[in-house]
Amino acid sequence: MKSEPPGQQAASTGRLTPPACLANLPEARVMLRVGLLLAGGVLPLLTAEVAPNAITVDFDAVMRLTFERNADILVARERVNESQIALDSALQSCLPEMLRKDIFKKPAAEATVWRRRIELRKTESDALQDAASTYFDWLTALGGEEVARDLLTKEEKLLDLARKFAQNEPPAQVVVEAIETAVNGQRQYVLHTHQQSEAAAAKLAYLIGKNDRALTTTETLQPINRIDTSVASEVLVQQAQENGPGVRELQGLMVSLEQNIAEACRAQRRCARTGAPLVSG
Repeated sequence: MKSEPPGQQAASTGRLTPPACLANLPEARVMLRVGLLLAGGVLPLLTAEVAPNAITVDFDAVMRLTFERNADILVARERVNESQIALDSALQSCLPEMLRKDIFKKPAAEATVWRRRIELRKTESDALQDAASTYFDWLTALGGEEVARDLLTKEEKLLDLARKFAQNEPPAQVVVEAIETAVNGQRQYVLHTHQQSEAAAAKLAYLIGKNDRALTTTETLQPINRIDTSVASEVLVQQAQENGPGVRELQGLMVSLEQNIAEACRAQRRCARTGAPLVSG
C-alpha cells in the first residue's frame, strides 16, 4: 500500500474533519461564554443592555404596578368580589333566612365581605412593602456591581503596569502574582454582584406582574429620609390607628356585627311580646 506524503495526509484529513468541527461548535460557544464570564461578566452586562421589550421603572412605577398587577393582590381582590356577589344575592333574595345557605344569609355574607376586605388590605400592604424592599435591594446590587467593575478596571491597569515593571525587575514577579490573585478575586466578586442584581430584578419583575419583561432603571441608590422625625410619636401612633392596613375594614366588621346583634335582640323581644316561637336563621 502506497503511503501518502504528509502534506497530502493533512489535506485529506482537512477534507474529512469539517463536519466534526461543526458538531463541536455548541461546546465551543459554551466555553467561550464561560471564558467571557470569568473575564469579568461582560456578556451578561451586554445581554442586559440589548434585552428586547425592556421597561424602565422607578420607585413610583414599582408601587403602581405592584398595586395594579401583583398576583397575590389580584387573587385577594377576586375573593372580595366573590363575597360581594354573595352579599348582593343575600340582599336581593326573597327566601327567608332560615331557608338559605349560610353563605347567602345576610349577616354571614356581610361579615365575609368585611373579612375579605381586611385580607385584601393586608395583602396589599405586604406586597407593597416587599416590592419596595426588593427595589432598594436591586439598586444596592446595581450600585455594588458598578463599583466592583470600576475597581476591577483599575486593578487590571495596575496589573499591566506591574507586569511591565517585572520585565526589568524579576523580583517584582511576586507582586505581579499578588495583583493577579486580587484581580481574579475581584472578577468573582463582580460576577457575584451581577447575580445578586439579576435575582433582585427577577423577583421585582414577579412582584410587579412583569415577569416576562426585562427591567431597567434610571435611579441610583441615594440617602433618603423615610420618616419625618419632627412629627411627635403620638401623632404617628394616631395615624397608624386610623389609617393602618385593615383598620377601617375591621371597624366596619365590628359595626356590622353590632347591627346584626341588635337586630337579633329586637327579633327576640318581638317574639317575647307576641309569644311567637323564635326561629334561628
